[in-house]
Amino acid sequence: MKPLVHGDVVEFGIVILDGPGNYPIRALTGWATVRAAETYARTLTGIAGYRVVTLQRVAVP
Repeated sequence: MKPLVHGDVVEFGIVILDGPGNYPIRALTGWATVRAAETYARTLTGIAGYRVVTLQRVAVP
């Protein structure tokens, strides 16, 4: 994963799930494409599962 620089758009994140109930236990952000997020998620070890999610922009007043 390349480091983010000022002006990069972060569109996708990975939600790490626990085993028993598939509850989210951790969120990682920083990918511009689904493919990049999936590629990184597949390298994670010791997790029960994951989901790639779309991030929403937060309006700043």
